[in-house]
Amino acid sequence: MKNIGYIILFYFPLFTLAQTPVTLKRMNVPVTNSSSNACCGFRAMNSAELPISVGSSKENSIVFDKEIFDDANVFNGVKYKAPTEGVYQFMANIGIKTTNTSSEINQLFLKIQTSNNQTVSQLINIPVNYDNALSGQVTALFKLSAGEEVYVVVIGLGTAKAATTGNLNYFSGVKLY
Repeated sequence: MKNIGYIILFYFPLFTLAQTPVTLKRMNVPVTNSSSNACCGFRAMNSAELPISVGSSKENSIVFDKEIFDDANVFNGVKYKAPTEGVYQFMANIGIKTTNTSSEINQLFLKIQTSNNQTVSQLINIPVNYDNALSGQVTALFKLSAGEEVYVVVIGLGTAKAATTGNLNYFSGVKLY
């Protein structure tokens, strides 16, 4: 098995019934990885503003144009393709620059979804007369089949103008087991 890191455990000072202090000890426990366990991580970001269509409930796919790393070369800038069956964790953070001059609250949905229609989303409310940046984050656990794809979309509801802010957009994931 390949050593992929360490978990560090600490024993904190406690007192026994006789009030004898117990000393602090540090123990390194190696974490190993067999070929069938965790693998295939990636992290990507978007470096530019992307307009978001609002008012039509249209799904706006987010393009992540800068890969920070892609261990198994399975992320294509928009979609992650699961190389093997397993349980995966994904995280997406999107910064939204918006202007809402209407008298109604507008909404955006940030979603991580799969080609098999599994979805986790967060609702982002855009307040009335709001002209500033907002952000949203979603974390999802999915059981995926080999070849299943995962991607990030934003859906705009209302009349507000919106665009992603380039420096706050991240998408990452890893196979847990």
